[in-house]
Amino acid sequence: VGRWRDGLCECFRHGVCHALLCNAIYCPLIAVGQIMQRLKLTWLANEGPTARTSTTFRTIFWITISYYIARFVLSISFTANTINNTITWVSNPENKGKLPPQSQSGSLMHLLRLILPLAFAIFGIVIVTKTRNYIRTKYQIPESSCHGCEDCCCAFWCTCCAVAQMGRHTADYDTYAATCCTETGQPGHVPSVMDRENRRNRASSGNIV
Repeated sequence: VGRWRDGLCECFRHGVCHALLCNAIYCPLIAVGQIMQRLKLTWLANEGPTARTSTTFRTIFWITISYYIARFVLSISFTANTINNTITWVSNPENKGKLPPQSQSGSLMHLLRLILPLAFAIFGIVIVTKTRNYIRTKYQIPESSCHGCEDCCCAFWCTCCAVAQMGRHTADYDTYAATCCTETGQPGHVPSVMDRENRRNRASSGNIV
């Protein structure tokens, strides 16, 4: 409480092949989904009832899969449309020496290819910002730089570092192993950070009484 467990740039603290680090670099949204699942946040990084927070990781996972499938389909469709349009244009002798214009459907697909990654990136920045802010508020961690916008700056400029730092802060990797593909990024038998804290709070309350 009061400070981060380690620094923003201590990504290699647990090794270069650590599961959290790999997810943070190659699939940062998956890593954030695991962190939000630990903290019992919804897929929009808000607090909510158990019925909504229990599906956070799965929602983020399918958003990520859907994004990459959509990008693949758009790329294939755009390429096929361009090739077909070019062949049709070249086969007409009147168009010799002229560049083929882009079809209306090709222009729409090109626009979607630009908008989709932008929307996905903005979504990622927003949930990383909100999750980091939630962790700082919960553990009373003050901003150390860029006061007023530190969470957003870290999410935008240092996404993988910010995600890895949040992952290390919400899990005890010195005690429990990290996993790439579980809902919390740890083995299933490991209690979530919220469950552990609730047990500690109940134990403290019992001792006080």
